[in-house]
Amino acid sequence: MSGLVNKVVNWFVPVAESTETSDYRKLVFDYDSSIESMVNSNPQYQTMLEEKIKANEFKYNRFVTAGKWIDSLDKLGIFMGGEEPVEQLLKIPYALYYAYETKDYGALLYWGIHEVFSMIPVIGELADVRNIYVNRAKERMVKSIAKDFRAGVKTASLEQRIQTDPMADKYQRNVSQYDRNRFDDYIDQLLGRSGGFQPALNPV
Repeated sequence: MSGLVNKVVNWFVPVAESTETSDYRKLVFDYDSSIESMVNSNPQYQTMLEEKIKANEFKYNRFVTAGKWIDSLDKLGIFMGGEEPVEQLLKIPYALYYAYETKDYGALLYWGIHEVFSMIPVIGELADVRNIYVNRAKERMVKSIAKDFRAGVKTASLEQRIQTDPMADKYQRNVSQYDRNRFDDYIDQLLGRSGGFQPALNPV
């Protein structure tokens, strides 16, 4: 029962919600179930996912927090009249800054449509109960975590493949030998021992 009450409170007053790392992990798994399979099959991926979550929390937390406040004020506005001008003073700068920083320019159209709809008497209040600001920020953050995690897995897999590939060491030796040969040719040219550079004899 308390869990249901918390959900209702967090929905109606988003700013009261406390989002933990485990919450974002669940959201990532819901967004991409294959990531959950990878994490469960490899403990190193668990650590990697935690790192990606923390890095994105640092980037997105300010937008999530601001979104919670805006959505909470929207709920409060349902019981008050004439609050829209005040709300727009918060929403417009937030939306512009969010889009600029996250490159999520689609959010401007998404929020704009909802704000126009919210001006319709009575039914417009439906737009104010959907927590569109905090949910958009969370959605963007989850997608970023998933993208960064997959990039990290790809890099780790490539490094492991290079380390275990018997051709890798041979390739490194060949490159090193190639560099040494180029250096030896350069020295030979300086000393006049090859067909390239010939120093003058008995210069005047």
